[in-house]
Amino acid sequence: MSGRDARLAFAIVAPPAAWTFQLLAVYVLVSLACAKHVVVPLGPQAAGAVAALVALGGLATALGARDESDGPRRFLSRAAALAAALFLGGIVLGSLPGVLVAGCA
Repeated sequence: MSGRDARLAFAIVAPPAAWTFQLLAVYVLVSLACAKHVVVPLGPQAAGAVAALVALGGLATALGARDESDGPRRFLSRAAALAAALFLGGIVLGSLPGVLVAGCA
């Protein structure tokens, strides 16, 4: 696998993996806080920030690969950029309840 292919693979795989990580990490942290009363300060916010950075890296990689590619790679890099932007939006929206809503009662 060449360097171009590795960058394109990262741009395709990283944003959905980051969103999955954020979703699962926040689920585990909130369930621990509500059921067992084990609170990790800023845990959900940190998970969202890490996931957003990874998705942003995937978006930047996809946008960088967009101009150096031709044929199918150009299509994949553009599709990866669109998907990365959508997953980044999902990560940001998924992180908002942790900031705006109070914890378990």
